[in-house]
Amino acid sequence: MSNEEVCAMFARWFEYVHDIPGLRSMIAAYGAVMAASAGITLMILINADVTTVPPWSMLDVWAVIAGATSAGAAFFFARHWIGGAGVLGFARASVGMVIVTLATGLVAGTLIAPGYGTLAGPFMLVSAFIVNPLLAIAWAVVHFGAHLLIAVRRQVKNNNEFGSSARAVTQLSAISQANLYGR
Repeated sequence: MSNEEVCAMFARWFEYVHDIPGLRSMIAAYGAVMAASAGITLMILINADVTTVPPWSMLDVWAVIAGATSAGAAFFFARHWIGGAGVLGFARASVGMVIVTLATGLVAGTLIAPGYGTLAGPFMLVSAFIVNPLLAIAWAVVHFGAHLLIAVRRQVKNNNEFGSSARAVTQLSAISQANLYGR
């Protein structure tokens, strides 16, 4: 492939991504959660004296990759808990954050050390949050930022799918909206 063909291919892909409503906010949410998980995994390895500063072994690199991919998978499976509107949406996002945290530890532990890691992964993650509360706060901030990004995606998606009916619903009284449409 020539450089022009590669550039044209990426241009078409970016045009496609630009046309999907809210996709960039969803990609940013997943990227933030995965990057935070990779960093936390590396910090857990350094604090557990499993690894030190670079050069890192292939196990260290695998652990960071496993931490990032497990967070992405856990965030995907908990996606229905995240991105809701209002106080109830925030409460659901809090529950979703706990689900993502425990599932990330479980899956990452299994990928890093099958068997023993399945049990040790969530315990190491929770104990790292207890030892370093700033790490837990950073994790929570990333998750609630991802919650807001997913909420933007849901709002854009709902406006595109139900644009005309959403405008009609706003003309109804608050009681009718709550009874008929459950928003």
